Amino acid sequence: MVKKKRFTTVLVILSLFASVLAGSAAAEDQVIELKGANEQEINTYLKNAGYTQEVIDTLELYQKNYLYEEEATFTAHKNALGQLTETQEGISEDFRLMALPNWNHSLVVSQVKAKTGYVDFIFSYNWDWSYDPVFTSEEKFGIAWTDGFHPDPSTAKYSYQARGKQDRPTAYPGCPATRTNGGTVWSGYSTYNPGAGIGWAINLIGSWWTQDCGYYTVNGHKGSGQVKAGKAHNNNNGPARSSAVGKYYHKTFAANGELGFSGVPTISISPSSNYDPSDEVGTRWDWVHKNY
Repeated sequence: MVKKKRFTTVLVILSLFASVLAGSAAAEDQVIELKGANEQEINTYLKNAGYTQEVIDTLELYQKNYLYEEEATFTAHKNALGQLTETQEGISEDFRLMALPNWNHSLVVSQVKAKTGYVDFIFSYNWDWSYDPVFTSEEKFGIAWTDGFHPDPSTAKYSYQARGKQDRPTAYPGCPATRTNGGTVWSGYSTYNPGAGIGWAINLIGSWWTQDCGYYTVNGHKGSGQVKAGKAHNNNNGPARSSAVGKYYHKTFAANGELGFSGVPTISISPSSNYDPSDEVGTRWDWVHKNY
């Protein structure tokens, strides 16, 4: 019988396999260059622009810096916790109520100034997975929205960072027990649908080697994506309401899938049998048909 993999809200009883990817070279955490302001000043601006401390703490520095540069104001936010695991079909799900959250993702919407006759919003999606999956390969995640907002591909950025624990602490007594790998920020996207959404692809790692402290085994991952999108308004000062969702897909089989977006909004992937989806995190906001 073919074993089916899926995301589910259960307690992991036993890890059956070690990571299939061992030995990825360590990467230095990227330093984001700030133009004209330091992070403390940016955080102060965001707080004054309506962002809560929870949102400020969740956003990556490159996301906050872009919001600062664009003079953004807070519009909407939703955060969702869950228990996301790789499990085999047939494992009991009776323990799901006992499980502690290991998955957290959030979606933030911000409004920015736009050229006359248009409205622009910035969509920021962040996820954090405290888990060591069996399959470490190309993951997909994205954002979808209603009302035909067109993403500006030149503003699309995304990031990924792994965190891990020291494999042999007794052999390396002077080394930190935990470290991070990556934190790189890239420009671009893997796919987008004009008027509906945008998606990214990243590769998870299972462990990495450091010359001074040996191997670190990954026990957590986090990533993010951000893009600006806009549309023409009718300048009648009439009210409007829009919504957006963010979603993550964990790959469990060899063939890569393609993200799809609809203006419902929904995010899908094909072939879906190769991926375990997270739940969607969604939010909605009100805006006005006028120049901002």
